[in-house]
Amino acid sequence: MPCIKCISKEVKETLLHINDPFLSMTIETIPLCEGERSIEIEERKRKRKSSKYNQFVGECIKSGQGSNIKDCAALWAKSKN
Repeated sequence: MPCIKCISKEVKETLLHINDPFLSMTIETIPLCEGERSIEIEERKRKRKSSKYNQFVGECIKSGQGSNIKDCAALWAKSKN
């Protein structure tokens, strides 16, 4: 998910002239960029934590305990009984 890391003073002033209270509050929280950049965008990646099942199946396949996901799923089911 992209996010704005910083904006220039000129861009900030231009956006603040738009008559929108929510936009103004949001723009005020964005820091100013240093140097010549007018805006800097940062890509943030969110990664969900894998479930215990997915971790088990991944390790099972990597270790060679199961030759495919079906085998590893069966081993998971046995381990839960």
